[in-house]
Amino acid sequence: MADWVPAPFNLGSLLYVGFFGGPLAVGLIAWIQARRLRLGASVQRLLWVLTLAGVAGVGATVLAVSSVESFADLGTNLLFRRANNLWGLLGWMTVDRLLGGADRRYAVRDTNDAEPRSSLWMPGLAAVFLLGTAQQLVLRFALVPSLPMEAGP
Repeated sequence: MADWVPAPFNLGSLLYVGFFGGPLAVGLIAWIQARRLRLGASVQRLLWVLTLAGVAGVGATVLAVSSVESFADLGTNLLFRRANNLWGLLGWMTVDRLLGGADRRYAVRDTNDAEPRSSLWMPGLAAVFLLGTAQQLVLRFALVPSLPMEAGP
């Protein structure tokens, strides 16, 4: 008898986690999703590599955009938020392409009325608030010395 695994989340709901939490949050939830879909270790490792690439992309985007003079007056808060939104959505699109086939197979073959999809409310909120905040703090402290200084009055 196979080991019991909780039902996977609705893959489309990861969009919200990606937008509000960024690449680290969507990467963790995608890794949990891959485990629940019983995908191999190579797919799970690929998800972590893509997650780290997304976090690096947030930092690179903030550095690149803040170095352009016409965007210098936007402020670092807005730059971090928009870069996080952008890379979180790109992460979700990648996860959707990577896990979409397995998710559709689960929906067709393994779904029964007794076991619907798992709720993403608590894990999603925890990932958004905990991982999204941690990612932003680490990137801010790592990038603040590299950001251009704003002119004072």
